[in-house]
This record gives sequence, C-alpha cells and structure tokens, in this order.
Amino acid sequence: MQKVQVRYLHHSCFLIEINNSVFIFDYYKDECCGKRSLENGVFVPEDFKDKENIFVFASHKHHDHFNPVIFSWSKMLPQIQY
Repeated sequence: MQKVQVRYLHHSCFLIEINNSVFIFDYYKDECCGKRSLENGVFVPEDFKDKENIFVFASHKHHDHFNPVIFSWSKMLPQIQY
C-alpha cells in the first residue's frame, strides 16, 4: 500500500508526498515566522535531497500561484522537474 501525505502550505500551495516522489502545486509564499519548515508553510529544498522525483507545478503566473524562487531549487535538487 502506498503512503500518501498531503500538506497545505499557504493560500494555493499543496505539497504531496507519495513514496519517493514529491509534487508541489502553486508555490507562493516563501516567508515564514520562525524556522523555515513545511510546518511553517515553507518548502526547504535541503529536506528533500533524498527524494527520487520532485515535480513542481504552477497553474498560472499570478503572484499568488507562482514564485520564481522555485527555479533556484534546482541548484540543490537536480532531480526536480517543472
């Protein structure tokens, strides 16, 4: 049986983990109060280095559904696909 974990990060963003894959939808807010973490609504690339597949989706280019910071993640996560 596959384990699926769905996390709501902020506004329009969801992160879904299925086995060794991660799907990120409409990443928007890259700021938080306190420590940068999923629990605080922020994707931290270092925490996903061991994942085999990372897929990032932006439904459209409005500021509340797309943050260009997503492209910087590929420096740390060569397996990422957009």
